[in-house]
Amino acid sequence: MLVAPFAKDEAARLAALRQYAVYGTEPEECYDDIVQMASAICGTPVALISLIGEDELWFKAKHGYSASTGCRTESICGHAVIQPDALLLIEDTLLDPRFADNPTVQAGGIRFYAAAPLTTDDGHVIGTLCTIHEQPMQLNTSQQHALWALARQVVSNLELSKSNQKLLQQMQLLQQQADELRQLNQSKDRFFSIIAHDLKAPFQGILGFSELLDTDLDDMSQAEVRNIASYLHDTASSAYKLLENLLNWAMVESGRMTFQPKILYLETIFDLVEGSLSGAARHKSLQLQFICPKDAQVYADENMLRSIIRNLVSNAIKFTPEGGQIHVDAIVDLDRFEIRVRDTGVGMTPEQREALIAAMNYIQQPEGTTPAQSNSTHGTRGETGTGLGLALCQQFAKRHESSIQIESTPSQGSLFYFKLPTSESTPHAQSGVKTAEMV
Repeated sequence: MLVAPFAKDEAARLAALRQYAVYGTEPEECYDDIVQMASAICGTPVALISLIGEDELWFKAKHGYSASTGCRTESICGHAVIQPDALLLIEDTLLDPRFADNPTVQAGGIRFYAAAPLTTDDGHVIGTLCTIHEQPMQLNTSQQHALWALARQVVSNLELSKSNQKLLQQMQLLQQQADELRQLNQSKDRFFSIIAHDLKAPFQGILGFSELLDTDLDDMSQAEVRNIASYLHDTASSAYKLLENLLNWAMVESGRMTFQPKILYLETIFDLVEGSLSGAARHKSLQLQFICPKDAQVYADENMLRSIIRNLVSNAIKFTPEGGQIHVDAIVDLDRFEIRVRDTGVGMTPEQREALIAAMNYIQQPEGTTPAQSNSTHGTRGETGTGLGLALCQQFAKRHESSIQIESTPSQGSLFYFKLPTSESTPHAQSGVKTAEMV
């Protein structure tokens, strides 16, 4: 038996076949019609569109045949790959020394075989349109020309399908780019909304009261000066926090904030956050407590982790009345640490909690409202906010394959928590992973 040969450009031929993305797909009417026409024109009971893969044949369309695949090396179709410009015409297989002892001839009863190669524009034979009979026979010139024409129609349909796939991919890419542009516009609108309202307002207050001190300080009582100083401190701290979040947000949006995880001592992170926020807690007479297992380690990005905890604690300070308590701790949960920020503040209703989660996860706001309007909630002393800090927290948490979870009860306080891996071997987000864009 003569084994079916490989083409000289076999690798390129297989690559051409893969480009059509048709191998192994569902039947299609246009191809089924072609094999029926080939069978009728050539007067054979069997007609196939055979695609020649690396090890097997796969029949995209078949008429009068039950099998879906065949062995390439034993196939007659496989011989067509070396003659892209000629019919493979065998009027009696038993009289052809190449195929007389072929298993498909002996067991399958194939006596007549005719195939037009499916040749691409680059000259690669990816398959055949073949007709088969169990009796020896001949094709006249008109039948041979018709078989060629039908084979060209198969290739034309394949090219059209490939073009449609490319067009669909281009449309999907355009849609993706349009979505990204819309998100960028939403981010820009939010950015300017925050600058125009939330960042401008505190500076107006600072300028106004500092001017008052400059002009009327000699006429003010010590209590009045202390009140103004307290207001200036709170307002400046709030403005600084907002500015810091805006800068972080801008870095994330521009791709300049890279994810660089490493082994960190959690106690050190807690100490840094406590040092930066203990003054604000004392200012509201709040008990701020950090509890961490000794020598506890996590695998995280230091800047992102500090930003998450600092924002969560800062929010707890904002929404906890004077005399309240805020507890920050970490507990082991299998191979992760669960970091929790619990307060005895005003809490949230289920509706408020769901709205906050939606804002944190960048759910598009109702038309006609801005994120700054819909996400901002005043603290116990009238502190303002934009929701931007929590949105950043969620984005940073997702970089660590985690997310901020929330539990809350009105008038009883809230609990915010997330998990971090304890070591580098624990599955974690990679620096190349793209997270959802902020809107």
